[in-house]
Amino acid sequence: MAGARQYVKVGELARRTGLTVRTLHHYDAIGLLRPSARSGAGYRLYAPADVARLHGILALRQLGLSLADIRATLAADGVSLAGIVAEQIRSLDRRIEEARALRDRLAVLDAAMAAGEPPEGEDWLATLALLRRYREHFTAAELRTILTNWATTRGDWAALVADVHDARRRGLAPDAPEMQGLAQRWMALSMQWMEGDVALARRWGGLVETVPEACGRHGLDPVAIAAVRPALQLRLAALRRHLDEADLRAMDKRLASEWRALAERARAMIEAGTPRHASAARALLADFDALADRTAGHDPDRRRRLEQAYRSEPVLARGHFIGADVRTFLAGVREAADGA
Repeated sequence: MAGARQYVKVGELARRTGLTVRTLHHYDAIGLLRPSARSGAGYRLYAPADVARLHGILALRQLGLSLADIRATLAADGVSLAGIVAEQIRSLDRRIEEARALRDRLAVLDAAMAAGEPPEGEDWLATLALLRRYREHFTAAELRTILTNWATTRGDWAALVADVHDARRRGLAPDAPEMQGLAQRWMALSMQWMEGDVALARRWGGLVETVPEACGRHGLDPVAIAAVRPALQLRLAALRRHLDEADLRAMDKRLASEWRALAERARAMIEAGTPRHASAARALLADFDALADRTAGHDPDRRRRLEQAYRSEPVLARGHFIGADVRTFLAGVREAADGA
């Protein structure tokens, strides 16, 4: 037979495609895939066009079409293998997107369970309903950040909320040094929770105000929020007199633990009477400058305005880790270094 090498026997075609010989016989019987030729012994022989048609059949089968629908589709005018392949690609893209969305939902649920006690019984329904509300306002990536970091910071929040309640019961004014210290801790912990994203923190705060159940499960005590809010507003107003929104977004707001550690080092030196020209004091000053640069996003003008804010706004100085005693000591170290 001329061109016999181009033909494929039924057994070989079955092996290549993973189908059974019986299935190929069935396709032949119903007129879905008929071999272009037969051998002298009567064996089915499939030409390249038959193989291409079989690929189209399998592609349409994966799209969920019945054999009858596939036969009608292939019989229609204008249907080509290229068109079938293109549709198969589009279908796979849709499935990939659906799988990605499902994975995101499962990742959020996993983070939610890690952030608190695994829900039981009817509590599952409340958890799923709350997560559905969350997804209306946040992307899956944002929710993973919020819920995962809540699990790691909730102990710190519990201690801070207890301190805020104590201050509230004692009737401390918003500008009182102790209340400003609590406000500073609140801002620092919020930035640790939200990974320095001010906009995300604001959006979460807005959600907590409109979805009260978010407070109890993945949020904060609304009474504590109301108690600390005036002190927070004072601090933010003082900052905004020197920095704009772009500055606040650009600053690195995740460095509270490093500022606390630096302040502790400085106070230890002060208590020990460390000379201001000592190498340890100069190393402390260098670390202060590096940390201040990082806080300001390595922008000299922003750093200048930030330092001016802390010098001129008493409410800011009251709450920061670097108090007047540390600033005075560092100023003396800088003066000693400049005069050396």
